Amino acid sequence: MHNPLRPSRRVASAGARPDLSLRPTLGLAEVVGLRAAVDGPGRGGLRRGALRLMLGVGLASVGGCLIPTPIIEEEPDPALPPYYLVNFVQPPFTRTVVYDPELDPEGAGIEFSTGPLDDPNDDRLFWRWFFNYGPGSTAIEDAGPIQGLGPEQHEAGIRLRVRPCVDLTARFPDTAVHRIHLVVADQPFLAEGEGEGARNQTLAADAGQFQVVWYLTFDASRCPL
Repeated sequence: MHNPLRPSRRVASAGARPDLSLRPTLGLAEVVGLRAAVDGPGRGGLRRGALRLMLGVGLASVGGCLIPTPIIEEEPDPALPPYYLVNFVQPPFTRTVVYDPELDPEGAGIEFSTGPLDDPNDDRLFWRWFFNYGPGSTAIEDAGPIQGLGPEQHEAGIRLRVRPCVDLTARFPDTAVHRIHLVVADQPFLAEGEGEGARNQTLAADAGQFQVVWYLTFDASRCPL
C-alpha cells in the first residue's frame, strides 16, 4: 500500500534514495559467481572485479546508457492570492491606533503601510483605500495606478498618510473609532454594474485579494481650530 507520507522516488532531493527501478536484475549463476568472487581468496582485487561486473550488467540492462532521475518542478498555484507579512504592517493593526493632535502640531498625521508584499504568481497588484466603509460611506479615498503595481515594486508595499483632524473630523463628526480600510487584489477592480459585490470593491470571481483594516481613535476637540 502506498504511504502518502513517504517521499516519491521521482523527486530529486538531497539525501534522496536512488531510483530502485533502475536496479539491474541478475541471474542465479551471476549471483553465485559474484558471491564466490567476493568471499574467495584475494578478496581485494576480486571485490573490485565483482563491482566492475555489476556495473557492466547494470549498464547493459538499461541499453548501455545512464538514465538520470527526472526532476519534477512544481508550478505556482494560480489560485493563491497576494499576501503581506503581519510583522511589517505599520502601525500594527492588532490594536487600536491612538492619535493625539496636540502631539502633532504640524498636522503630519499617521502613515499606514502594508510593508513588503508578495504574490506567488508575480501578478500586478491593484488597491483601494476607504474610510469607515459601510452604508453611506463607500467613497474611494485613494487608489493605486491604473496599470497596477508591478512585481519589481512589491517590496515597497502600499502606504497612505492620514491626517485625522483634516480627513476625518468634518466627514465623521459622530464616529468615535474610525476604520482605515485597504483592499488589495491581483486583478483590476470592476466598474459599477460589471459584477456582484460590495460597492467600489467588486472584483472578478477568480481574483485573489486580501484586506487590512486599522482602527483609529482620537479626540477631535484637541484638533487645532
